Amino acid sequence: MRCRDFPCSIKVMVILETQTNRRAVQTLPFCYLCGGNFVPLDETDRDHLPPKTIFHTDHRDPLILPTHKACNNAHNLTDEMMGQLLAPQSGRIPSDPKDVRLKLKKVGGSPAIDAGDLNIKEAIWRWISGFHAALYREPAVRIGIDTFGTLETPFPIGSIVDGKIVMEDIKPQHSKFVEAIKGNRENGNLDKIICNRDKFTYECFWVKSDNDEAWMCIFALNIYDWKDLGPQSADTARGCAGLYVLPSGGIPANATREIRDATPVVNNDPLDPFAA
Repeated sequence: MRCRDFPCSIKVMVILETQTNRRAVQTLPFCYLCGGNFVPLDETDRDHLPPKTIFHTDHRDPLILPTHKACNNAHNLTDEMMGQLLAPQSGRIPSDPKDVRLKLKKVGGSPAIDAGDLNIKEAIWRWISGFHAALYREPAVRIGIDTFGTLETPFPIGSIVDGKIVMEDIKPQHSKFVEAIKGNRENGNLDKIICNRDKFTYECFWVKSDNDEAWMCIFALNIYDWKDLGPQSADTARGCAGLYVLPSGGIPANATREIRDATPVVNNDPLDPFAA
């Protein structure tokens, strides 16, 4: 990864970490979910990113983006299920058993959470579309779904094949993303969002592809140290990181670009972007 097209000594990061600068994006003129500009007769709503269902009430200091009401309502069940998935970290366990959306089951003798219709990666990509909109004041609809993108979740995801759970392998490029995030963090060169009383962090930077055809955003996010929900062995425990490319292949005007010749960093945990 190289920074060629812009002077790498120039650093103008976009950082949303206080109520004041997060409040400014509550009046964006478009719905981050569909990308459409608001018009006077639109029925509008506000969406917490990540969803407020994830966070303990003591930690609610959110990033909020405007949406169309219909666009936002379409994700209510997904948000509820993601909240329950992270409940062991936040302590927000449903008090009524009938409200539990996720079930623990055994497949081939192994315990697993049955997420039903929950598409975890699609939910995270939706959040990332919102983070892009908040940082760069432009819509980026369905990042990672309708565009090129790859991410590693902090807990393994699998499917049932012939009565057994088959887990997805950790992508080989994941460790490269982790190393790149750590290097740019060490050099103070990341766009970022911090909210919910420091229980949530999103960081990213942009780099030109090796063939010079497109700009890529490398990102990492952490919620309640959610790596702890997955396996803890050194070769399988991982944080959440990935990459996406916009449909245009371009880069937002105010985005932070990778720096060249970054100071080397200690990387004792090559799979977690938020560990040393």
